[in-house]
Amino acid sequence: MFNGIEEQDWKKLRKLEKVVLNRLCERILGKVRKQIDKDQNPHDSYLALFKLIQKQDKIIARTFNGLRRSNAVEKIINMAQEGLLTEEEFAQFSSTTKAQVQMFDGIKFYKKNTL
Repeated sequence: MFNGIEEQDWKKLRKLEKVVLNRLCERILGKVRKQIDKDQNPHDSYLALFKLIQKQDKIIARTFNGLRRSNAVEKIINMAQEGLLTEEEFAQFSSTTKAQVQMFDGIKFYKKNTL
């Protein structure tokens, strides 16, 4: 779909990758804590937790697995749709990359209190 990104954007994305992955993991762990705190019998709690982890693992895979320059714009789109990039981080990308990402619906920005 996309032909990759410019070298400067690729370098920025590689620097952001770990920060953004940690943000997503923080969010997931928050959901896990909420699930564990629910008043359920242990087996129901386990099943719900298992389903939650499976669902969240798909988000991690879609957003981070196989990151290459050729699919970087798609990965940035996924990050933006998941609300994992701050406005400041997104602003660092070139106008070309930003324009490609902004063509898609559901773009939201990370805010500290949204975990």
